[in-house]
Amino acid sequence: TFSRYPLLVTMASASQAHPHVDEVDAEEENRRLVEDAHSRMAAAFGREAILALKSAKYIVSGLNGVGAEVAKNIMLTRIDTIVLHDTRPTTFMDLSSQFALSEHDIGKNRAEACFTRMHELNPAINAHLETGDLFDFLKKSENLHPDGRSIYDCLVICDTNIDADLLALTDWCHSKGLKVVIALSRGPFAMLFADFGHGFVCNDLNGEEFQELPVQMIEAIPVYDEAGHRVGHKGVVRIRVADEFWSHGLADGDTVS
Repeated sequence: TFSRYPLLVTMASASQAHPHVDEVDAEEENRRLVEDAHSRMAAAFGREAILALKSAKYIVSGLNGVGAEVAKNIMLTRIDTIVLHDTRPTTFMDLSSQFALSEHDIGKNRAEACFTRMHELNPAINAHLETGDLFDFLKKSENLHPDGRSIYDCLVICDTNIDADLLALTDWCHSKGLKVVIALSRGPFAMLFADFGHGFVCNDLNGEEFQELPVQMIEAIPVYDEAGHRVGHKGVVRIRVADEFWSHGLADGDTVS
């Protein structure tokens, strides 16, 4: 069962005499449902993330089970462009986890075999197929800005060997401003690596709401050096709690206002 996006609704005609009225109602219902889906996405991701996603260009390399799930979730967020890349043929092992492949696809390139079914998840985005060498594809002139940076925002690699070729690829991506995520699954084990480049800022570490903490006291505690001389003060904020085992959840570097 596939979830399709944008949401589409077919409404039965209530009156044969005024079919255009039903068409207008159906269009309005479709618009309302799509806006509702967008509002739920905005609530989950945040407004800034939604605006960034609208122009985002992703590459998913390796359409095994992990790659198919990653591509599906990316496509349902209404990004601008996605490239599905793979050089490997479909095997029986892929059928145990790749929902968009079937026995009829055995021997076919995985990206090519599942491309149409994956694009049906969200026909509104630009989807492209690539079956050649990934490094050669990234280095094409049409995939680079005039200053040499990649036109793509993020490369997600889901099926690869960890070797010198992979290191060379990720080093090149780092130098071109292309974010890299490597997500690998090996039976019950998994590995995740992320390189978001220079200047990356994480504005939300855990998705939780900001806490309001009851302040009991703010003190200026003297600070002494190794010789015992006072060199200044540090601020200490004491929180009023009823449970001694309660934690405020703050970490070094957090801002308190």
